[in-house]
Amino acid sequence: MAGSRAAVLLSLALLATGALFDLATLYVPAIALGLLALGALAWVEAAARGARILPRPGPATIEEGSRYPLRLRVDWGRAPPPGGELSHPALREPIPIGPGAAPEVVAELRFARWGPREIDPAVLTVRDPIHLHERSVEGSAGQPVLVLPRVEPVLAPVEGNGGGPGLSSGKMGARAGGRSGQPVEPEIDGLRPWHQGSPASRIHWPSLARTGELLERNLTGGGDSSPLVVLDRGRGSDPESLLRAVRAAASLCLHLARAGGCSLLLPGESQVLGIDRGLRTWPRVHARLALVDPARPAPVHPPAGTNTIFWVTPEGGSNAGSAGRDGTRDGYLVTPAEIPGAQPAFRVAGCRGYPLAAAKRALASGGDRHQLARRGSR
Repeated sequence: MAGSRAAVLLSLALLATGALFDLATLYVPAIALGLLALGALAWVEAAARGARILPRPGPATIEEGSRYPLRLRVDWGRAPPPGGELSHPALREPIPIGPGAAPEVVAELRFARWGPREIDPAVLTVRDPIHLHERSVEGSAGQPVLVLPRVEPVLAPVEGNGGGPGLSSGKMGARAGGRSGQPVEPEIDGLRPWHQGSPASRIHWPSLARTGELLERNLTGGGDSSPLVVLDRGRGSDPESLLRAVRAAASLCLHLARAGGCSLLLPGESQVLGIDRGLRTWPRVHARLALVDPARPAPVHPPAGTNTIFWVTPEGGSNAGSAGRDGTRDGYLVTPAEIPGAQPAFRVAGCRGYPLAAAKRALASGGDRHQLARRGSR
């Protein structure tokens, strides 16, 4: 707008100068400059008034770190665009637009943390070729996107743990040895008749060849009840520790569900969410984890009868005593904090899983009186 106004003022100045000094030669450039400025103003305003930025629908959910496709289509009205550019935070640099430009722009977004997100609107800047006048048009915001917590493999044993327990669906049996950083595999406990829908990788082919009967490997269930993952957001924990704790809870839920099923208790809720081995309820549970509110209170005590509990918390000291109060016979404290004097049994999403008994002994012997180092696993 400033450029066209300056051009009009310069045109009027030339006309006044020509009339004052009787210089007819100034009339032609003065009139040409005025018409050029008014023409640029009219063209840009007409094109901007009819321009629309239409975001194309994308996926409703996406996992942390995954690529989200952003598609923007620019529709013009009756007036063709003189030129300009389209800008968006997802674009490294603005994209030139004009009569010969592609009407649709494709870019990629990446979200650094879980939770509900909104796509920022794009901005279309329409200007004339000599930059006398420009007008910005802001597009509508894209559809809301729910960013799901990233799921990472469960690794065990930790180096120096002396062959810690293996992570199965329920109890952690003491037979998992191996090198540090190896993914923990579900344990196998005999054979059973094949169920419709079970993956082919579970079929026991030697039995089929020997007897002709279709059997599948049975994964251990871990005791009388499925394991329970409790997410305790703690109090006053730093945001990065909470991010790791939620990712660890999601990773444990998926791992345990694949091995035979599990349940999840979220902060501030008393109703547990079950996850079956076929993962039919997993998408809903995964979405609930993405909606965890950092300001909500700690969860209630887990229901009675839970044999194995995974207490996931961003804090390692004060919340350790809350786990296993209701007669839990086996359990693990999963936290990004380091507990001096206790050896972790597994590692997941930047957190360490300590056997509850070992963690409580270490804290009772003086670990809770010291500041816990919050060094996450790299």
